[in-house]
Amino acid sequence: MINILKNIYFPFEGKEVKGSLIFTDKIKTFIHGDDIEISVEGNTIDGEEKLLLPGFIDSHVHFNTPGFTHRETFEKGTRGAIKGGVTTIMDMPCTSLPPVVGKDEFENKYNVVKNDAWCDYAFHGGISANLFDKKDFEIFTTVSELASKGVTALKVYTLSGMETFKHLDNFQLMKTMRAAAHKGLTVMIHAEDASIITHLQNKYISEDKNKPLHYYNSRPEEAELVAINNVAYFSTLTGAKIHIVHISTYEGVKLVQNWRERGANITCETCPQYLEFNFNDLIEQGSILKTAPVIKTPEDSKNLWLELASGDIHFVTTDHAPCVFEKDKNTGSIWTDYGGIPGVEIIYPFLISEGYFKKKLTLDRLIEISCLNQSNLFGISRQKNGLRPGSDADFVLVDKNTEYKVDASTFESIGKYSPFSGKTFKGKIDNVFLRGEEVVKKGEILSKKGILIKR
Repeated sequence: MINILKNIYFPFEGKEVKGSLIFTDKIKTFIHGDDIEISVEGNTIDGEEKLLLPGFIDSHVHFNTPGFTHRETFEKGTRGAIKGGVTTIMDMPCTSLPPVVGKDEFENKYNVVKNDAWCDYAFHGGISANLFDKKDFEIFTTVSELASKGVTALKVYTLSGMETFKHLDNFQLMKTMRAAAHKGLTVMIHAEDASIITHLQNKYISEDKNKPLHYYNSRPEEAELVAINNVAYFSTLTGAKIHIVHISTYEGVKLVQNWRERGANITCETCPQYLEFNFNDLIEQGSILKTAPVIKTPEDSKNLWLELASGDIHFVTTDHAPCVFEKDKNTGSIWTDYGGIPGVEIIYPFLISEGYFKKKLTLDRLIEISCLNQSNLFGISRQKNGLRPGSDADFVLVDKNTEYKVDASTFESIGKYSPFSGKTFKGKIDNVFLRGEEVVKKGEILSKKGILIKR
């Protein structure tokens, strides 16, 4: 069925242009100017002078089904995503039980969640040290099988706190990167040096120091820089394409840029929490802001915005990892409090409000970091390519004039908390379309239409 969306503003040559959109399940034609008569028959929708933007792709979420569903479920996570204008998510392999580290685990996860998705979704595969402990494990076979299933990347850790998904040593990293390069898969890396952080954490714990400041001091900038330097060098040796997840330091971004100039195939992402907050907020708010990596300095958050605007940070993700606040974030010690926050419902509103409307991001740059760079890096651009002709008709309508306060108690997620609670955002996402169908109207979720997207 042909749909005609009239009376909207849409991005054109870096500006908001008034006009109309004709679409079915795919983006087709923008028409400039309200005075142009549209000579097709179809369902006409009044856009009410809202701004049309592409659906967001969040390529780093932990929705936990099957496994740690006391903290988040695939259904609740995808409901929060679609409500916030995130039309596609990519779920991490490490917080499922079993982790998605092979073709059988991929199929198991798909069969469990396939009826739970409110937005479209993809799976990243993973390689953990646990696999290398198996006598019959062969890295090239495993990576080839995961690639054949359509995983969008491989996730690895240089530091992990999960017994079910342990971090890799240098030998294992090299083997994994060679196998990934052979299949053309990006390796996503949690880049913090295990030896630095383990030493400092043990020191503070032995001294019975358990304040947020001690957690901050236990994960210094150097831990991120050492890990980035290490894996970037491995990238040049193996030819692997690597992507540093949730980068938290300005110097880390500059190091990524330096290695890129030296021939490493390397990109990076950051998250809203690193753009908005610093260690002073961690000290004030406590475990509500506990994440890994830790929030850094005021200078880091300021400069990360500049690096995002310039293009040195490839895009923004949430690292969505909620929990039940009263149970998991209130244990009495910063070391045992859960490290993670919900974010999938507010990442797009945050970037629209604090990035675009506050002129930290241009309209073109907002679109690049919302979907285009993610779809290209992870191999789904045939379907998910923003507002371009032939792409899935995934888009949102934003009421540009509405201001509202973030209220975490209304989140779809199990996690009903947020360091952003009480903050005022401008630009409310009212309507969301997924593959041409309106699935959110005036903020109300209408239907469950999510499907699996493969690389």
